[in-house]
Amino acid sequence: RGAEFSDTNDTARRSAKPAEFTPKITPRQFNKILALAADLGWSERALNKFATRQTKVIISCSLSLAKISASDATKVITGLSAVAKLAKLRGRA
Repeated sequence: RGAEFSDTNDTARRSAKPAEFTPKITPRQFNKILALAADLGWSERALNKFATRQTKVIISCSLSLAKISASDATKVITGLSAVAKLAKLRGRA
């Protein structure tokens, strides 16, 4: 009976899906986000609120911003670029 339990347990373990790897933000992406926010004159708090809205991930400080995924970083960069472009068109930047 002990062998049957072991075999069943091994089968369940083998059929379990492995955890997916999510690439983290790159230093280049992080620096791009900070540069765009600085160009807009945004505070750290304003940037964190914007990044939270863009990614649906609560970001409370720049340390947390450094831990978002690469795909979320792309969303933030795209959003910041659009805001910067709009600000430039309106003559604010």
